[in-house]
Amino acid sequence: MEAADLLLKIRPQNRLSRVVLDLMLDERNCWQDSSGGWFHTSEAGSQKDLWSSAYALKLLTAFCDSTSGMSKTLSNNINSRLGKTIDFFTNEWDKNKWEIPGKVAKEENIMLLYIDLAQIFARYSKKLQTECLAMIESWLSPVEALSDSYLSTLMSQNVPVPPQQAYARAAYALYLSQTNSDRWILLFEKAIKYGLVGMFSCEWAFILDLSFSYKKIRNDSD
Repeated sequence: MEAADLLLKIRPQNRLSRVVLDLMLDERNCWQDSSGGWFHTSEAGSQKDLWSSAYALKLLTAFCDSTSGMSKTLSNNINSRLGKTIDFFTNEWDKNKWEIPGKVAKEENIMLLYIDLAQIFARYSKKLQTECLAMIESWLSPVEALSDSYLSTLMSQNVPVPPQQAYARAAYALYLSQTNSDRWILLFEKAIKYGLVGMFSCEWAFILDLSFSYKKIRNDSD
């Protein structure tokens, strides 16, 4: 579903993305749980999963934005599945703030899921947008750094998240929120000071994207 979403953005008229959509919407395939969550794989015993649900939500939203040649019945089906997926994220948020107990702390999952779904939440769930941002801002110290307790939680996981990754993610999340134009700048600068060694490709992409806005802001201020 993630690959189909990316392909749809690159080649809007490609056939493969519609094949994936057809498989998603076919109730005989049971890709979506009654809770609105989407299964990680089609194998027996697979569980509904936050990230597979995020990929489904992105693809469904992309098709909602590309309604040319789409019947009303298909459009209604897509919107219904999208609404159920939003309900799943809302229920999982209310239940455990998207934490995967024993695997991924909410401090990591909220930041990454918000980055992936910020624009969708802004359109379809102001509740999730507002509460995600409130949680992210609660992890900032009074001097606009990430709090020691937040960084400690990330480092204590089975797969530790070092500060440079944490700062790159936090900077990008606040940048996407568009609610406060300067808070992300300090986090971005801290990420750069920590150095780029040890970052994943996604954080490199965040830093690259932010660098263009950062350069423009600095040039305008000069």
